[in-house]
Amino acid sequence: MDTLDVKPTPSIYYKQFSQYFANCRNHQSLDWYRNLNVWDGYDLSSIGLYLSDGYPFKLKIPYSGSQLRSSEISVFLEKFNAFYKDCRVDRFLKAHKEDYARIVEFAQDQIMASNLLNDVEKFYHKQKKGEIIIFVDLLNNLGNNAISVDDKTFKEKKMFKLAYLKDKNIIQTDDSKVTFVPLPNIVIHEVSHLYLNDFIPLYRERLSKKKNIF
Repeated sequence: MDTLDVKPTPSIYYKQFSQYFANCRNHQSLDWYRNLNVWDGYDLSSIGLYLSDGYPFKLKIPYSGSQLRSSEISVFLEKFNAFYKDCRVDRFLKAHKEDYARIVEFAQDQIMASNLLNDVEKFYHKQKKGEIIIFVDLLNNLGNNAISVDDKTFKEKKMFKLAYLKDKNIIQTDDSKVTFVPLPNIVIHEVSHLYLNDFIPLYRERLSKKKNIF
């Protein structure tokens, strides 16, 4: 994250993250990544969906994503595993396990209390097909995105990642707790995909006749 122009939203978590990994800023894996001709997008963390649950990380399903534009997945995993081991990433994750649970629970409660899911269902007048999976990205202050994995494991599952964007209406510092409030417009947009799976196939012919209008 130290090479990005847009830094993560200030918080206690980001401060602790920066302090813990300070000695790893020049790790050989990071230097390798910095020197690639083409950098990958901020959706790189989604590669975790293809991997095993523990170190050393291996592919549990064939990699079919578009996150990597600069390296083969085998090379990336070699570098990733080296960083994970040398920098004791497992210790950091374990130390913040309760924080992750609290943040996710708060975000989920915000969505349920807003009644957005019921409102979207009423709007489309039909039951949704599939399951919604939301990931929160505490070090992403850039943007939200949908996640697509072409594997039967994730069939009928609509996944998207919510960035922890800086809120201009409040003061956020290195001493601020992470308070993750999902943006309603983003949630509505992504949840709508569940109801539109059959829209294009059903109206493909009619839509094709009108495509030149736009």
